[in-house]
Amino acid sequence: IDRSKFEIGGLRLRFLLIVYLALLPVAVLSVWQGLDRLRLDQENVRENLRQSAYAASSDELNVFASAEQMLRTLSSESDVRSGTTGCRTRLIKALQRLKVFVNLARTSPDGTLLCVAVPPPRLIDLTKSAWWQGSRDNPQFTIFGPFQSEALGRPILLGILPIANADGTFDGTLNVAIDVSWLDFVQHHKRL
Repeated sequence: IDRSKFEIGGLRLRFLLIVYLALLPVAVLSVWQGLDRLRLDQENVRENLRQSAYAASSDELNVFASAEQMLRTLSSESDVRSGTTGCRTRLIKALQRLKVFVNLARTSPDGTLLCVAVPPPRLIDLTKSAWWQGSRDNPQFTIFGPFQSEALGRPILLGILPIANADGTFDGTLNVAIDVSWLDFVQHHKRL
């Protein structure tokens, strides 16, 4: 038997085993880094999707927040709160600032329109409207709709701010009509 073949083969085998053992931690580390990078990329994609969704809705959210802020400001004005003669003038002026808002109205606790920027063609019994009872029970700003506005003849969302007296009793509402076609236009022309 020729021992040199075994010794050389054994030496080669040992050398390859040492090389494989030396490279094994590098290979394990590479696989671990690859999996970690994949996890980070997935998190980044999720975050980008979340930001894109927020950006897509931010204009609408800003419209609703602006509507609420405008109603709260108007509700603190005595002419608007009392529904006196200066109320309609003030509501018309408020509409001139933002084109997305197409009508404003102040209602009494019994559902009577005290003043409105763009009046409906006929009297409306607001107490029979689907949004009325909800506004009596919920003191928060809410959005209702979409539905067809009789005064405007087009689809709107209705922003409703219930108003309370100093003693906390319901004193009617202050409402803003938000143009649905404007929201559609913004949504269709937005680039993410």
